[in-house]
Amino acid sequence: MKILISGYGAHAKKRIIPALIKFKEIDAIDIVLRDGIKNKDLNIEYIDFNLSENKNRLYDYIIISSPPYAHMQNLEDLINNSSNFIIEKPIFNKLENLTEDIFNTKYKEKNIYESLMYLYHPIWIEVKKIFEKEKILEFSSSFTIPSLEATNYRYKKEKGGGFTLDLGIYPVSLFYNLIDADFNIKNSSIQYHENHEVDIGGSLEIEYGDSISYKANWGLSEKYTNYLEIKTTKSVYNFPFIFTKSEDFESYFIKTSDGEEEKIDVGNFDQFYIMYKNIFQQNTNNIKNNIPAKKTYNLLFDLLIES
Repeated sequence: MKILISGYGAHAKKRIIPALIKFKEIDAIDIVLRDGIKNKDLNIEYIDFNLSENKNRLYDYIIISSPPYAHMQNLEDLINNSSNFIIEKPIFNKLENLTEDIFNTKYKEKNIYESLMYLYHPIWIEVKKIFEKEKILEFSSSFTIPSLEATNYRYKKEKGGGFTLDLGIYPVSLFYNLIDADFNIKNSSIQYHENHEVDIGGSLEIEYGDSISYKANWGLSEKYTNYLEIKTTKSVYNFPFIFTKSEDFESYFIKTSDGEEEKIDVGNFDQFYIMYKNIFQQNTNNIKNNIPAKKTYNLLFDLLIES
């Protein structure tokens, strides 16, 4: 199996490549290289797709991990080099990319997967079990980060910046991947700051079913948050680091019943490796058939437009 990576930033080096090199089935990993940087510690071939001789190279999968503003252009540039594409979130950073419904038209013969790795972690199975076996009263999630360096692309409008598409995609996709029911948005907001040209975050409150509520918030904050809390008629469940996890994190959740806490250990897993394994085995839905993904982007864009 041959893999091409387009986008050789910190994320690719830290999480994508270490996960890929665990696969014995992968014979070669190429990287679209434009700045001449090479990592001698990895047995990787570095190629420049500006060279005509590389235009006909075929790959089993192409992973696009560039900044979001370049995702669609990279897909366009490499569309003939593979039938399978894995694109880092958010796939879309412009509304017109979604409304054209390009995955049912222009790219309908391609399999395009969204890289939301938390949905493949074993801890997600535990979350789904609770929703299947217990009566939910309410649940909430949060994904916030402290300020980044001023040069970060997330602050730049022309670079596809903004924190709702970057961070909000996690708590919104969480809802749609758990709940398939009619719902009502009770409250929503997108925050802006005079020092930034993009949104810095948002919040959302949804009600569905028998007055069950879901509350979510995301964006810049004074402190880092990354959790899911579920309240049922029997217990309260807390899942720390539900969305992103460090390489050495031992996943667990806390179950509180009748005032007694119980820690349930799940273990250490490479959720990128698990995600790629599922995709390579075709044990997942691609974006063109993935209703939760489409609903997620529609809602995120609606929030941004209304703000």
